[in-house]
Amino acid sequence: MIDFFVLLTPIIMIVVVSLVVFVGCDVAFGLKRVPIPFGLAAKTRSQRVDLTWIGINQAKKYKLWRHQGVAVPELLETVLHPQTFFVDTKDLVDGMEYLYQISMIDGDGDESGKSDPVNATPNPVNFIQMLTLTTARNNFTGFVGMGLQVGADDLDIVEIGRPFGVGNMQTHKIKIIDAAAANAELGSVMVDTTKPPRSVGQFQYLPLAQKVTLAAGGTYYILSEETSGGDDFYRHDATVGLATNVATVLGAYFEQPPGTFTQDMQAPMIYPVDFKY
Repeated sequence: MIDFFVLLTPIIMIVVVSLVVFVGCDVAFGLKRVPIPFGLAAKTRSQRVDLTWIGINQAKKYKLWRHQGVAVPELLETVLHPQTFFVDTKDLVDGMEYLYQISMIDGDGDESGKSDPVNATPNPVNFIQMLTLTTARNNFTGFVGMGLQVGADDLDIVEIGRPFGVGNMQTHKIKIIDAAAANAELGSVMVDTTKPPRSVGQFQYLPLAQKVTLAAGGTYYILSEETSGGDDFYRHDATVGLATNVATVLGAYFEQPPGTFTQDMQAPMIYPVDFKY
């Protein structure tokens, strides 16, 4: 009897090895390996992180995880396949680093492991990425700036500013106007040009008392108050370069008399002003 089992053991081992080679270790032993989602990427702005990843056909839903430092990840959101994006705005603090991971659940209810963490630090982003200034002037009293049309998503503005000009010493009001709401003023700041930074052409920004949300598709003006014989500001033929699709520049605008807004030049030209979002 012992000799029979001794002879049978190699045969059993050959069958097991052949089965493992043919169908795989996981299947042969009743196990299943759920693939981990990949390609997780993060893009930031003020108090916001946009997450994207590469979809997996076997997925029924994805689980997004967020944590800080070495803290245990917390479930942020569950997203149904085939969606492969999520916008995180939950209690984010500008300047603080967050780590994100993703897992998936397949049609059988089995869950994968978590992906490698991706870090993201939300901070305000400049709308204008490149500015070509021309000559300065100080022979106008009123507000000058730009018109813009918001893109497909609402846009939260947190700071606005104007570029420092040669010899600037005054304080300038910069305001946001809603063209569709009887030109209502939505928010403003008072920029003291005696405060740094004071390099010619460098924007001097100030945070709004509270963020201003511009509605998707809406038209707005951002304008700086200037005074004839006062500080220099830059002409309406300055041009901008944008590395963003959150809004489109409509051109250079001015307000004179108060409440009347006129387009002076077509895009991409503006009287230089900017915002952060």
